[in-house]
Amino acid sequence: MLAVLPLIDFKYHKQMAAAIKFMELRDVLRHYDTLAAQSKQDANWRMKVVKALIPQMSENSQKTAGQMLQLMEMQSMMKNMEKMEE
Repeated sequence: MLAVLPLIDFKYHKQMAAAIKFMELRDVLRHYDTLAAQSKQDANWRMKVVKALIPQMSENSQKTAGQMLQLMEMQSMMKNMEKMEE
């Protein structure tokens, strides 16, 4: 995916690079999600991974990761609510 960057207007390079990194992170998390389901790890492991990575990110990426973390927390709450209704 990074091969696309030279074809994009220079002012969008940072944003596209961040978006690509997050897509790569999503793919990694999906892979580990499969492994976690097989090994029955903690359901909140994804959030723990993102929280651990945030200090290593740039300020702009930290904001995006924070938003992603909030979405993951909302998704977790929705799943818990569904379980309670059953």
